[in-house]
Amino acid sequence: MSERASPRPGLTPQSLTLRSCEAWRRIFATRPYPWTGRELAAFLKACGENRYRTLYTFLALTGCRRGEALGLHWSEVDLEAGVARIRYTTDN
Repeated sequence: MSERASPRPGLTPQSLTLRSCEAWRRIFATRPYPWTGRELAAFLKACGENRYRTLYTFLALTGCRRGEALGLHWSEVDLEAGVARIRYTTDN
């Protein structure tokens, strides 16, 4: 996967200390860093036959939120039409 520029010079995952961990979390919790197509492909390849691979693929390709995907019922999925109707969500 590609290396991203650190949002704060001198702060990298390799240089983290207990004191800097909270700062690092705050930085990355407030800014989304979407994966590139290459990064997503590498992640899905690394999943192999993981039972959640289909869920990960669905989340990545639809932009659906985790709670929406987990609240999805088969009755709202039309595989032939390629449509999933999001009617429920969950906090879990």
